[in-house]
Parts: sequence; structure tokens; C-alpha cells
Amino acid sequence: MIRRPRRTVPATVVALVLLAAAVLVAVSGVQVLLGRPPVVPFGDLAALGAQVTLADPAVVAAAAGTALVGLLLLALALRPGSPTVLPLSDGGSGIDTGITRRSLDRALADAAGRVDGVRSATVRSRRTRVRADVRPAFGDPAQLRSRVREQLAERLAGIGPASTPRITVRVVRPRRT
Repeated sequence: MIRRPRRTVPATVVALVLLAAAVLVAVSGVQVLLGRPPVVPFGDLAALGAQVTLADPAVVAAAAGTALVGLLLLALALRPGSPTVLPLSDGGSGIDTGITRRSLDRALADAAGRVDGVRSATVRSRRTRVRADVRPAFGDPAQLRSRVREQLAERLAGIGPASTPRITVRVVRPRRT
């Protein structure tokens, strides 16, 4: 039930490069049909292609560069992203359920914000940990840290993730001006 984001950046890069090449060829083809000099001179390209060999350093460098860019884009596309939907425990029912990372962060920030002495809270969840940055309104930071940690643990138990992350609470001092 772990849903991961689509890899749109590598696909967009490849699509834009191919689109640019197709537009150049199409515009040049139309210019040739209209009797005007083309943007991409096909005759010059054909003459250049007849002169170069596969052993030329420029050809080898262009091929190596293209291969490296292709491998980089392939690696980016195959690398799994961080999950957008985190699985919840099924409680023995056998039903797959999940919660989005953003919803989990909001629920935990709301729970942390309800603790007495907390002015505001920001929560970021990762695979194995949850980090809460808490801005105190008043009180002892050490006690506030433990109360927020207890509140977050209670809220996490209510949500019921498949794996319980480690909770880290950081009390952020307000800036003095």
C-alpha cells in the first residue's frame, strides 16, 4: 500500500528535448517546402555526416555525453521516491489502508499544538522518524518536550501506522528582536 510519486522530472526532460528536436525538424521542413533557407540546414548536416567517422573524437565525445545523460535520466527514473501514502496497520482485517504524508504531518502538528504551552508546531515525517519543531508560549522546555512527545505518541497510536516511527521533538526558541 505504499504509493510512490511518479518520476515526472526525467520524463519531462526527455519529452522537452524530443519536442524541441521535432519542432526544429518540422519548421525546417516547412521552410524547405516554401523555398526559404531552413533553420536546420539538411544539406550541411548530410555533408558533415559523410565526413565524420565513428573514430573521430567529436563523435566519441558526443556519444559518451549522450550515453551519460541517458544513464542519469534512467537512474533518476528508476530510483524510488519517498512514499506519498504510508500504510496503516490492518488490525487483522486484511484491508489495506493508508494515510498521505501531508495528512499525517497535519494531524500530528494539530496534536502538538494542543499541548499547553505550545504557541505553534511544525511536524515533518520521514520513513522511520517524526520530527516536531515546537515554539513555546511559556513553560520549561524540557517538560514541554516530554509532553509533546507523549501527545504525538498517543496520536500516532490512534492513527495506527504499520511501522511506528521514532519521535523527535525540538523546542525552538523564539527570535528576539
